[in-house]
Amino acid sequence: MGDGFIQLFHHELESLVWHELSGNAVKLYLAIKRAYHPENNGKLAFGARRAGKLLGKSKSTGNKALNELLAYGFLVMTKESTFHHPNPTFYFLNNNTAERQNCAREYRLTCYPYQNNEPTYDYRNKDPIEIWNIQNKHGFKASRKLSCEISRKVNKTHEDWVPDGYDA
Repeated sequence: MGDGFIQLFHHELESLVWHELSGNAVKLYLAIKRAYHPENNGKLAFGARRAGKLLGKSKSTGNKALNELLAYGFLVMTKESTFHHPNPTFYFLNNNTAERQNCAREYRLTCYPYQNNEPTYDYRNKDPIEIWNIQNKHGFKASRKLSCEISRKVNKTHEDWVPDGYDA
């Protein structure tokens, strides 16, 4: 294939949500990052079927992994699929017959610039309670690390709580 590489930032690996991703979501994230080029962010086409195939799993598992990456903020959908759209896209062959052309959803990686805008890093500063709410909403499993972070945050009293970056 060549001597390419996949860039993983320290802030990705150190973020609390990184530790909440399932193994399938991490594998899919690496596959999506492998497909990334500066010119195609926002046009990364990955459907549930393709995601499942890349994982060596089912379409349903691929869809769950995509949903995790979206919910935690590693991906943002930029274009909806046309698979269930009432007016699918058509193209014409040389013999003037119409063929249906379906398009998968398209995404952007939030760790890279998009349309001349800085990266948004949507996954970066999620609060443990916010992550917990995401997990409850989507039925994701919580890690022990998240449970400890929530306990630590909830058990702090008002007097000993100091925002990050401030000296007591």
